[in-house]
Amino acid sequence: MLRGARRPLGDAATYAANAAASLAQHWEARKQAAIADRLLITKSDIAAGDGIEELTGSLRQLNPVAPIHRVLHGDIEPGLLFGAGIIDSARQSRGFSEWLGDGIIAAADHAHHHEVESVCLAADMPLDWARFHDWLGGLRLAFGEKLLRVKGVLNIVGEDGPIVVHGVQHIFHPPVSLPRWPDDDRRSRLVLITRTLDRQFVEESWHTICAHDGLSTRSP
Repeated sequence: MLRGARRPLGDAATYAANAAASLAQHWEARKQAAIADRLLITKSDIAAGDGIEELTGSLRQLNPVAPIHRVLHGDIEPGLLFGAGIIDSARQSRGFSEWLGDGIIAAADHAHHHEVESVCLAADMPLDWARFHDWLGGLRLAFGEKLLRVKGVLNIVGEDGPIVVHGVQHIFHPPVSLPRWPDDDRRSRLVLITRTLDRQFVEESWHTICAHDGLSTRSP
């Protein structure tokens, strides 16, 4: 059912070191920062220090998870532009936690930019794929542009390994089935990056689909 799908890749977003004002003025620039897996600040060798710090602070408010790298003299390590996806993250010691960023988000107490917020969801027991698919499809249909990004690792009934789901607004990758879990944590974990979306509605609807199967749910 879920085999043979292409793997999702992560995205890097770049910003000139003097772009703080532009970031504040343009939603598209803020959106790209909010959904990126990595953030690169270019021209940091020729920009004023105050401007760089202001930009760094703004980017961190929009995206508390993505690493921020300063690029000097236009020299960009290729690894910063490519290979930020789930497969690469799963090979690292912290695996899914590093890619999802749910622990960092929870520790920050959801202190996101006022128009961008992350909603973290979890379920302790395996999920029914059809019910999850219908729930996510309903969110996409109802909220459209307000649902900026979805990324998650799911424990699905009948699957031996985790199922990775990943989408940016209206573009969703096919689910990816991984051969094994990286550790003993078998929870389904989902992160929704949203713009002015009703957190309470999302959490209550998640609890409803999970409770249908008698699952234990939580919002980490």
